[in-house]
Order: sequence, then C-alpha cells, then structure tokens
Amino acid sequence: MMIPHALILLGVLVLAAPLPGQTAPSAEPPAAERSPTAADAAASTELTAQEAAFAAMLKNATLRGSWAPIDKRLLGKEQEDGYRILRAEKIRGSQWSLVSLFKIQGQELSVPFPVTIHFAGDVAVMALDKIPLGDGTVWSARILFHDDVYAGSWWGADKAVKSGVVSGTITRD
Repeated sequence: MMIPHALILLGVLVLAAPLPGQTAPSAEPPAAERSPTAADAAASTELTAQEAAFAAMLKNATLRGSWAPIDKRLLGKEQEDGYRILRAEKIRGSQWSLVSLFKIQGQELSVPFPVTIHFAGDVAVMALDKIPLGDGTVWSARILFHDDVYAGSWWGADKAVKSGVVSGTITRD
C-alpha cells in the first residue's frame, strides 16, 4: 500500500517535533555544561542575506505542486499537493522552525516543526534525517528551496521500496 506523500511529510515533520515537556535533541552540550554569552545568542540567530531571503520566501507562503512515489526505482503517478507555511524562524545555527498551518476538523492549527536548513550559496536545503513514524518506518528527506520553487525527495529506510519526489512553486498571501 502506498502512503500519500502529504501524510508521510506531515508525519515526518510532526514526529520530528518534541513532545510537550521535551526538548528537541541537540548536538550542543546542556546549558549547565557551557556558559552562553549574550553575544553567542545574538550571533546564533542573526540572519545572513541568504537566510533572510529564505525566511522572506516562506513568510505567509503557499507551496503548491505535486508529488510522486518511487516504487522499485520506477516513478509513479503524480498527485497534487499543497502546504501552508506561516513563517520560517532561525533558532540557532542550522536549526530552524517552520511554522505550518493545517486545517484539522474545520479548525486552523499552526504547528512549529523543527528542521535543519543548510545553504549552498542562495539555495536552502531542508534536511530531515531518520525520523521514525508510528508504523516503524524511518523517513528522511531533502527539499531544496530557491527563487519561489521547491523540489526534493523523501525516502524510507528501504529506499528501493519507499520513496518519492516532490516539487512545486511558492506564492505568498
């Protein structure tokens, strides 16, 4: 059975988020083990020109495009999908929060998702690595963002069986 891409991506993002009362895993030592200064805090959240452009591109953004599964290295049928992102906020270093808007049972809900964003020049790359879902599958993704276009791929632990591609355009309200 093929799981719809939007559900996979949503599941990956939701399960990447810490549970209430938990904090996201970090490579940084606990605060008690280091002494951050005000300069450290300011430097970690200052935006470069590329980061500011990325944040502006995703402010009140609608991502509209398509996804297609890859099954045994064969591209499947494309299906339409879309996402709403309210904002992208730099947390520290390459750690960001994408605040997305979802309609659930008629109610709009904004949900922050912790993600890693790397930059290759003016191209932002969202990296999600080995995020477990409730069905026992571990998912990863790489999504590129540039000039109001996004494209990328996602895959399960067994890439040859569970994977797919996604692409589309970005508009702002």
